[in-house]
Amino acid sequence: MVSRATGLNPPIDNVDARLHDETDLCTQPEFARFLDFSGKSALHPRQLPSIHGVFTPSAEELVRARAMPDAFDAAVDEAVKLPNGEFADLPVADRARRLLMVAEGPLAGAPGVFSALETETDAPCRRDGMVCRRGD
Repeated sequence: MVSRATGLNPPIDNVDARLHDETDLCTQPEFARFLDFSGKSALHPRQLPSIHGVFTPSAEELVRARAMPDAFDAAVDEAVKLPNGEFADLPVADRARRLLMVAEGPLAGAPGVFSALETETDAPCRRDGMVCRRGD
């Protein structure tokens, strides 16, 4: 809340030291994203696929994010109902802008930065710590 109130980017969640807890490999990154953290620190390379899978936006999320800022701006900074039935207001439009800045901005494709072309998020969440996806 402090970062949002002061106009800063959302923080990155701290590490999870329970490396051998298979459930935590998926649930901890999922919970961090739910709390609006922008990422999660890793203690071990084994945690990276889970974290990456949860924080990499899906193709659908990118399509929605591209539509929101323009629709919001066209409504002269008032909440607007999008053609798909969703509403976009200032926090939603700002979140979409942040997502697009990371996905398509100057650092897109850099090591450790997700890419809109990656498909790991389409893989099923496996509790063996390899890949997780939101909602699994």
